[in-house]
Amino acid sequence: DPEYYKWTQWLFLKFYEKGLAYRAPTLVNWCPRDKTVLANEQVVDGKCERDGEPVIQKEITQWMFRITDYADRLIDDLSGLDWPETTKIAQRNWIGRSEGALIKFPIFNSKSSGGGQKYRSNLFGHCPRTSYGDETHR
Repeated sequence: DPEYYKWTQWLFLKFYEKGLAYRAPTLVNWCPRDKTVLANEQVVDGKCERDGEPVIQKEITQWMFRITDYADRLIDDLSGLDWPETTKIAQRNWIGRSEGALIKFPIFNSKSSGGGQKYRSNLFGHCPRTSYGDETHR
């Protein structure tokens, strides 16, 4: 239906204009036989559910949507939908809440003039102590 395509393309352009849709390299589940990307739900015991072919991880550039900023709202609003509970559970699992701590590590280059900070490494984790090598909590 041309009307459907028209409005889905219009909506995508709005996401793109607002910076909510972007392209980035990412690891995907790849079926070598079908030459296609598979959702996690389509991989059963490391194999493609369609043909049983072993699935590999492959890095490709994909269109992505910035939904993590809205994850809490998306999950919370599922309760108001008249959807089957199994669908809502699948959506909750797919969206996921990012709970943890973001730690920013400065990386200094002592050989550079002034020895100033040149790089930074970010780490997101559920247990910040392990980021510093503390394993006493285990």
